[in-house]
Amino acid sequence: MSTTNPVVGAGCARALSAGERPVEDPTRADAHAFLQKLDRLLDTPLSRAARIEEGDATPWAVSWLSYPVLLAATTALVCATIALGWNFHVVNTSFLFGAMFAIFALEVLYPLDRTYSMTWRSFLTRDLKFIVSNRVIAPANGLVVQLLTLWISEHHKGLMTNWPLWISIPAIVLICEFHGYWWHRFSHGNGNPLTRFMWRVHAAHHLPEQVYVMMQPVSNPLDTFSTLRPLLFFLFAPAPAAVLAINAFNTLQGLVRHANLDMRTGWLNYLICGAELHRMHHSADEKQAKNFAAVLSLMDLLFGTLVYVPGGRPESYGVVNPHLYPRANEYWRTVLIPFRGTKSADETA
Repeated sequence: MSTTNPVVGAGCARALSAGERPVEDPTRADAHAFLQKLDRLLDTPLSRAARIEEGDATPWAVSWLSYPVLLAATTALVCATIALGWNFHVVNTSFLFGAMFAIFALEVLYPLDRTYSMTWRSFLTRDLKFIVSNRVIAPANGLVVQLLTLWISEHHKGLMTNWPLWISIPAIVLICEFHGYWWHRFSHGNGNPLTRFMWRVHAAHHLPEQVYVMMQPVSNPLDTFSTLRPLLFFLFAPAPAAVLAINAFNTLQGLVRHANLDMRTGWLNYLICGAELHRMHHSADEKQAKNFAAVLSLMDLLFGTLVYVPGGRPESYGVVNPHLYPRANEYWRTVLIPFRGTKSADETA
C-alpha cells in the first residue's frame, strides 16, 4: 500500500512541469566557482598588469641599460673569480641561476608583450616537463655540459691549453659559433632527408607560441645531444679561466635572447645575438625566422641570414602550419615528432 501523500506528490509534479529545478548543492556550487577562479589564475600572465596599457612603453633605462649592466656584471664576476681564486664550478652554477632570476624579474616588471608572458599553466603543463627531462633526467646540455667542459679543461691538455686568454677566448668562441650556426641552420632545412629529420628534432623548440626566459629548455631531448661542444673543448682544451668566461657569456646570451623584454643593443646587433634578433628567429613567418647564430650574429651577417628590425617583434610566434604539429604541452607527442613520419616533417619554422 502506498504511503505517498497525494497532495505533496501533486505539488512536486506541478513544480517540475513548470520548469523549476531542485535546489543546487551549495558545496558543489562553491567548488565549481573555485575551479573557475583557479582556471583564470592559471592563464593570468606572470607580469605586472598595472604597467600594461596601450602605448605604455618600456622605460628607456630598462631598454638600453639592462644589457650593458648585465654584461658588465658578468665580466666583473669572471674577473673577480679568476683574481681571487674562487671555485669555478660554484661560480659557474651560481651565475646561471642568478642571471636567470634577474632576467625573469625584469620580464615580470617590464614585459615586452604581456600576451607572450609566462603563465602558471604554460610553466606547469609545458616548460616544467622539458626542464625536468632536458636538465635533470637527460642533462646533455646547459649547466652539466658547462661543468663538464670545466672539468675537461682542468684535467686535460689540448691545442689551446697554453694560449693566453685574450687569444683563446675569442678563438674557441668563433669555432663553437661556426659549428653551432651551421648545425642550427641545417636544423631548419628541408632540402634532403637528413635536414628534414634535423628539423623534426628541432621543431619542439619552435612550437611554443610565447618566447620568454623560462621556455628556453623546451626542446626535444635529442636536440640537446646535437652539440659537439664537449668534443671541441676536449680537442682544444683552453685554460679553465677561459672556459669559465665562455660559459658565463654563453649563459648570459642564452637567457637574454629568449627574454620577453624590450632589451635593445643598437649596433651590437650586428655582432652579438640578443633579444631583438632571436625573437625574430621564433617568428611564425618564414621570411623573418632567420638569425641562426646563438651568440655571434656576425655569423648571420657573413652568411646572409641576418634579420634586424630595431625594436620590432613578430606578429606571432611558433611554426608555419601549427595544425600539422602537436601542441607544445603534449610532451610525448612532441618528443616523438622525429619518428611519426607525418607530413609535418616537411614543414619548417
